[in-house]
Amino acid sequence: MRRFAPRLLACALMGAGAAQASPFTVDQLLAQQRLGPVSVDPSQRWLVVPTTGPYDSAPRWDLEDLTPMTITRLSVFDLRKGGAPRVFPSNAGSPEAWGYNPGPYAPSGAKMAVTRARSGSLEVGILNLTDGAVVWTGLFPVTDVMGRSLQWRSDDVLLVLAKDPATPTTAGVVGPPAEQRLIDRWRATRENRVGVTVMGSGRYLDQTPALPPSRLVAVDATRGLGQVLAQGDFFDLEVAPGGRFVGLLSNGPPLAPDPSVPAMTTDPFRRHRLTVVDLVAGGAWSPCPSCDVAVDLLAWSPGGAGLLVYARGDNDPWSAARYWRIDALTRRAAPLHDRDITPMAETTGYGSRVPRADWMSETPVVLGRRGDASQDGADWFAWGAKAPLNLTAALPPGPRRLEATGPAGIVASQGGRLWRIDPLGRATLLGAGRSLQGAGLPGGERLVFNNRPRPEDLALMLDDGPRPTPVVLDKARLRPLGLDAPTDETLLLVAGQARAAVTLKQDAHGVETVLLRRAGQAPQALATLNAHLAQVDFSAPRAVSHLGPRGETLTSWLYMPTTPPSGAKVPLVVIPYPGKVYPTAPTSQGPPARQLYLNLQILAGAGYAVLLPSLPVDTRREPAEGLADRILAAADAAATVEPRLDLNRMGLWGHSYGGYAVLSAAAQSRQFKAVIAGAFAADLASHYTRKSLLATVAPDAAVEIMVGAGWMEQGQGRMGAPPWVDPDRYVRNSPLLHADRITAPVMLVMGDLDSDPGQALTMFGALFRQNKDAVSLQYHGETHVIMTAANVADFHRRLLAFLRDNLGTSPGS
Repeated sequence: MRRFAPRLLACALMGAGAAQASPFTVDQLLAQQRLGPVSVDPSQRWLVVPTTGPYDSAPRWDLEDLTPMTITRLSVFDLRKGGAPRVFPSNAGSPEAWGYNPGPYAPSGAKMAVTRARSGSLEVGILNLTDGAVVWTGLFPVTDVMGRSLQWRSDDVLLVLAKDPATPTTAGVVGPPAEQRLIDRWRATRENRVGVTVMGSGRYLDQTPALPPSRLVAVDATRGLGQVLAQGDFFDLEVAPGGRFVGLLSNGPPLAPDPSVPAMTTDPFRRHRLTVVDLVAGGAWSPCPSCDVAVDLLAWSPGGAGLLVYARGDNDPWSAARYWRIDALTRRAAPLHDRDITPMAETTGYGSRVPRADWMSETPVVLGRRGDASQDGADWFAWGAKAPLNLTAALPPGPRRLEATGPAGIVASQGGRLWRIDPLGRATLLGAGRSLQGAGLPGGERLVFNNRPRPEDLALMLDDGPRPTPVVLDKARLRPLGLDAPTDETLLLVAGQARAAVTLKQDAHGVETVLLRRAGQAPQALATLNAHLAQVDFSAPRAVSHLGPRGETLTSWLYMPTTPPSGAKVPLVVIPYPGKVYPTAPTSQGPPARQLYLNLQILAGAGYAVLLPSLPVDTRREPAEGLADRILAAADAAATVEPRLDLNRMGLWGHSYGGYAVLSAAAQSRQFKAVIAGAFAADLASHYTRKSLLATVAPDAAVEIMVGAGWMEQGQGRMGAPPWVDPDRYVRNSPLLHADRITAPVMLVMGDLDSDPGQALTMFGALFRQNKDAVSLQYHGETHVIMTAANVADFHRRLLAFLRDNLGTSPGS
């Protein structure tokens, strides 16, 4: 097992100039380390830097995309006293100690909640940052993707939303719970017990089972012992300031789809309910039992009694939703209402509704608009006792973002400029700039959209001067921190009280150094990652300009082999993804190139040129219409930029919607000589209903039927209607039904825990029936992306062999 590489960059690169450069390979990909979310505690004494060991050193692989958590260790730096960091655990990745992963800090900053891998899930522990003691609780939290599963009530009590580790979920680890449930059902049938999974629709909707209840547990931070305070299908919590109340969001009764309304990918299967628990007097209260409460907003007032949520009546559309003000002391709840102001939520491209609200002292601040103004005309309103006051009326036109809020007003950003606004709506321009991560640890989706800091806790980067300047607000004035912010480094966080910043410096080979920068001091290297890449050459992107479907100018990106032979023709692999537009080269494909799948640097290292084409969605056309022509137009433009490209040896590689795209294009042109499609849909009619193992055995986790319908009707599928309404459109856009036109050899790749793994066998069967050249790879225990190191290595070995067989390679590669 590899050890971590704690050496500083200077040591790691000693003697590097004499070594010969090498191309990037899958072995170097799997040996990579990763940097986790760097954070500083509320007191700004403790700086925590999470890093992993080499990816392929993980001791277990049942946590899927959470696998790096098994090899993560925390380096804790004392910003007051200095000195060497303490590392937890010291032997991460060994059978005796899985990795520690950071969680929320206690209010004083002296303790941190942490998690470690146990029983196919994550166990909660409490790390004392002062003395290094760790207490494990035996509790397994629900996923915190939507908000919080852990939050401190005080320095002595941690609240946990705990679940049975075997409970399945669509937002966390998928495989082990689903696999175990299937085995249990098989065993039950063999033993003459009932082995059945039930789902219901229409009058039988309530026959679909619900998840076992989770528990709200108060944990003694010293002993690790817990007390159950409430039970329910809870998935998010927020503790009120002062610690008396906690708001909980839970899954409610099943929600029947409306056949007359087009489905969206984000349509929920269950209603959401709000519960308020009094942690002092005891007891729980449902402020609006017949309200369907939106996720992404649970905002307590600074006084600890007022709560803001966004909700609709059970029988109302979301267009009728309102912000609700709840008084936990008097147990009163009422919607915010004004006949001239329409409170609103933002709508994402996937159709989900994101409410935006907070508090300015004890006054709600919500996003709204006057009359029939568009969403771009939305403003922030202080919802006082008399009438709503438009706080952002004086700002220039354009979307306004709330950055911070407190008793003295708010800080908002608009068009790259920052404004301080007092409670009367008087705005003062602070300058051009942006907000930065300050103290604390970023959380789930709700905390990203809402949960703004106080102005005095806000860290800002001003861009007005000759170079970016980190500042903080000090009594409504900007106070520079005297910190360097080099433009060739990524600023990770700013600790204003400690006058410190943490940056990430990366060289051309992908070697990364985490640096601590303090006013008046030389930068201190905290960690160096991926020193093994010091002699690796990565392919640099070259811009390729061409026209789009509406005559617009687009930029695609070409990557040549890292050691192309002089004058020789080079085979080209195109990686298309309809809807992707690349104004700049994607950083994910540059050094250190961490993508486990669709990693073009591995192809470039093996002697292939790679093209990432910009393919904006053309709503005038059906999804598959003209795909090959658009891909070939980008390839022709690339050949103009680089004459060494051999367009007679051109392949396609796509994943997910890109996998669908390459199969569609392969049925439209003989120009392609090899096609690799992963995690794809080939038969859109059958893909309308997902058939994953999770959906089959665990409908209580969340029925995936509407996810497939939403993807097909209003999502990427762009069918606009179910297949029984417009079957011809499904036929025209399904690669399966045009398999007779595919002439290129095809490699099909699928994980059997993906959302619809049967698509691979369906497409393979069509090619097999016609005796066409095809290979089907089904990786067992994998989901939408192949994650296990052995399978990643196996796939790339087969991928390169397939390309060599059909495209050849560059001479000398």
